[in-house]
Amino acid sequence: MKRLITFSLIGSSFLLGAPEIKADWDSWAFSQDLFGSGNKYYKVNSATGDTELIKHFSESEYYDNSYGAYYSHQQVKMNTANGNIEFWMNNKWYSIDIENKTVENIQTPWHQGFTTVGERPNIIKGTDGTISLQSGGSKLITKNSDGSIQIGADGNDIDITAEGLNVDGNPLITQKENGEIHIGKNSLITTKEEKTLSDGTKVQPLYAEDADGNRIPINIDGSKLLIDGEEVTAGGDSAQVTTNKNNISTNTSNISTNTSNISTNTSNISTNTSNISTNTSNISTNTSNIKNLGEGVAGSTALTAALSALPQTSKESKLSCGVGTGAYSSRYAVGFGCASKVNERVDINAGGSYVFGGSKSYGGGTLDSGVVKAGFVFKLGELNKSTQISMKEKKEFKREISVLKENNERIISQNKNLEIKNQAIIDQNKSLLARLERLEKLALGKNKSKDLAVYKLK
Repeated sequence: MKRLITFSLIGSSFLLGAPEIKADWDSWAFSQDLFGSGNKYYKVNSATGDTELIKHFSESEYYDNSYGAYYSHQQVKMNTANGNIEFWMNNKWYSIDIENKTVENIQTPWHQGFTTVGERPNIIKGTDGTISLQSGGSKLITKNSDGSIQIGADGNDIDITAEGLNVDGNPLITQKENGEIHIGKNSLITTKEEKTLSDGTKVQPLYAEDADGNRIPINIDGSKLLIDGEEVTAGGDSAQVTTNKNNISTNTSNISTNTSNISTNTSNISTNTSNISTNTSNISTNTSNIKNLGEGVAGSTALTAALSALPQTSKESKLSCGVGTGAYSSRYAVGFGCASKVNERVDINAGGSYVFGGSKSYGGGTLDSGVVKAGFVFKLGELNKSTQISMKEKKEFKREISVLKENNERIISQNKNLEIKNQAIIDQNKSLLARLERLEKLALGKNKSKDLAVYKLK
């Protein structure tokens, strides 16, 4: 094993007692003290001399007890591909992550198989006089042989030429030899210096040309043209301009009114829609209540039928008991009851019945699933008593069903009326929108005067 005692790459005396770095580092340094404190790596700010410790190899695993010294770090260099520092120690290669300050064992670097290695240059000088700053073979900045500067690769570049600034080969801002300053390819043009008119007035020209160099109009699109703070107006027909301005003002007012009406109608539609939704919900609730009430009536009928099957009197014995069933409109009930003879003239009875399927709520009340009864009979003569549901109860049930049906019909009628009103509002909105479009067309049509806006300079 080869062990060497070497000195720091930038001087060990410089690194002893080094303060913490206070600015971005631009260099790195290695200090080797095999019989002292161990090996150290630093970040260095070469402008200030400030340092920051990256890694201090002082642990026991880096110490050779048989020699009484720390293992020597050899072939120390930076891997420019990943920015890590690599070195050979105790027959192994290691890598230091400078930013994370971590160390890991790595495979033998690729450059160990060569006698001489070099890095690809970042500045390339061409035989035609060009100088290019590159990164990984990609052009960053190029000085061409004609003196122009190209930023970026061909096809996606910014060129600084003697005339000005070009983007992807198209002029952005250029100054011609005659002093004209062009903005854009088909240019808006002014001059470097003022011009003098025939009457001696000095002016700053401003005009436009197409790709063929022909003068073309300048369109002030959507903005007013002011001179000394005053709006330029048409000088040929001021009355027509005034009329158009008044018409525009009137149309603007009408548009505002129509917009307000549309907003009001939209609010009304929203209210009616809410009312329809509420009525629809009420109809759904009433329909459910009617269904539950009908099922409850059927259940009550089944309960009554089950009760009617129970014994009312006991004739042949002191006590008579019985089980009865009843069914009506898919509702089924079962009952149990007894009758007892107290004496020859008096009988008492009691019982109850239960309908399957549970109780039913119809909104204002609930029809229970069970019923009980108790009674006594005075024998004053022959008496036949019906055990079926009374006509009064049936009439009451029919009356309640009739009221619910009338409520549903009234709600349905209200919904139809609201739908008619909504349709009327929608038709009114369509009419207002059509009117609004006519007003906008009228405003646009009258605003397009044949007279050009001209301001005569005196």
